Amino acid sequence: MKTYILTALLFATVHVFAQKVSDDDLNFEYKRLPADPACKGVTNYTSKVVLSYEAENAAKMEEYNKQMAGADQQYEQDVKDYPEKVKQAEEKYKKEMEEWDKKSMGTKIAEKTMLGINDKPQKQIPQKPYKSYPSKPAMKKAYDKDMLASTYLSLDGFTKNSSNAVVVTATLMGFEAIEPQLKNETRNAYSNGATHPVNYCWYETSYKHPMSVKVEVPGKGEVLNQGIEQFNQYVVAKTTATEGSGQQMNREAYTQQLEDKCIAENMKYINQMVNEKYGYSKIKRGSVLYNIKPKGDNKYDDYQTAYESAMAGYNMIGSDPAAGKAKLKTSIDIWEKALLEYKSGGDKHARVNDDVALSTRFNLAEAYMWTDEYAKADEQLIKTTSLDPSRRQRKWSEEFKTLMGEQKKRFEANK
Repeated sequence: MKTYILTALLFATVHVFAQKVSDDDLNFEYKRLPADPACKGVTNYTSKVVLSYEAENAAKMEEYNKQMAGADQQYEQDVKDYPEKVKQAEEKYKKEMEEWDKKSMGTKIAEKTMLGINDKPQKQIPQKPYKSYPSKPAMKKAYDKDMLASTYLSLDGFTKNSSNAVVVTATLMGFEAIEPQLKNETRNAYSNGATHPVNYCWYETSYKHPMSVKVEVPGKGEVLNQGIEQFNQYVVAKTTATEGSGQQMNREAYTQQLEDKCIAENMKYINQMVNEKYGYSKIKRGSVLYNIKPKGDNKYDDYQTAYESAMAGYNMIGSDPAAGKAKLKTSIDIWEKALLEYKSGGDKHARVNDDVALSTRFNLAEAYMWTDEYAKADEQLIKTTSLDPSRRQRKWSEEFKTLMGEQKKRFEANK
C-alpha cells in the first residue's frame, strides 16, 4: 500500500510541474509621440531665455550712476568751496567778538549771573567735505541667458539649429523672497523617565520665481504662450530645527541657495512640459516578459522563440520602431497560435493551462500596444481577469491601462 501511494505521488509530481512560468524583468526605451503634433514637419529648434526685469534693472542702475556722478560733482564743489566757507566763518567770528568786546565787564557779569546769559561768540568752523554716496539699488539677478537656455531648454527629437526652427522661449520675471525669520517652538521631550520642555529654533522664509513659456512654429506662429500658475505661489522653506534659542545664519547665502534651487527646478519643469507636448522624448519602460520553460514531456520551443523575438523587438523599438514592431508581430503570431490549444476548465496537465494562458495574454497585451493595435491589447487585458491574476498582476494591469490610454491618445493625435 505504501509503495502504491509513493508511486502515485511521484506520478502526480511529474505532471503538475510540467512547466514553469518565468516572469523576467523587461526594460527598454521607446520614443514617445508628442501630445500635440503642432511641430510636425519641422526638424530644427532653438531656445532662448528672456529676463523681463532687465529694463527695470538697467533703469535703476542708470539712476544710481547719475546719483553717483552727482555725489562726485557735489564733493568736488564742496572741496572747492571749503576754503571760502572757512574764511567767512573766521570773519563772522571776528566781527562777533568785536561786538562782544564792546560790552563792559559789569554787563557781562550781570548777564551771566543774573540772567544766565553767556553770549560770548563761539567759533563755528565748517565741517570738512565728505563724499555722500547713495545706496546701491536692490536689483534682480542677471543670469547668463545663453547658458540657461543651453542647459535647460531642449526639444527632444529635434536638431539644435536656428534655420526654419521651432523657437522655445522661457521668460523669467525675477526671484522674490521674504527675509528669513528666526522661529522658536517649545516641544516636549522624554528622557530619564520624565517629560520636560525643550526649545527648538529654525529659520523660515517663502520664495517664488514666476516664469512663462512660449513656443513658436514656422508657418504657424505661437502654438503656446502661457504663464506657469504654480510658479506664482510662494514656497515655504525651513532650516532644520535645532535645540536652543538661536542659530547662526548667513541670510544672503541661504537665500541665494534657494534662488539657485528654484531656477533649476522651474526651468526643468518648463522643459519637461514643452517636451511632453511637442517633443519626441525617449522614455524608459519597465515591465514583465513571461516565458514558459519545460519540466517534463511538454515542449515549449515556440514560446522560447517568441520570447527571444519579443526581447529583441523591445530593445529595438526606441531606435528602429519598424524593425522592433516586426519582431513583436512574430511573437504575437506564435502566442496567438499557442492560445488555440487552451481550453478553460483548469486542466493543469495541459500544455497551455490557465497559468500559461494568463502569462501569454499579458505578453500579448504589451506587444499589441507597441504595435499600435490598442483594441486587441485591451481585449487581451480583459480576458486576463477570468484567469485569477495575482495582486501584483492586477496592479500591473491598472498601470498598463493608464499607459495604454495615454499612448493611444498620442497615436491618434499623430496620425
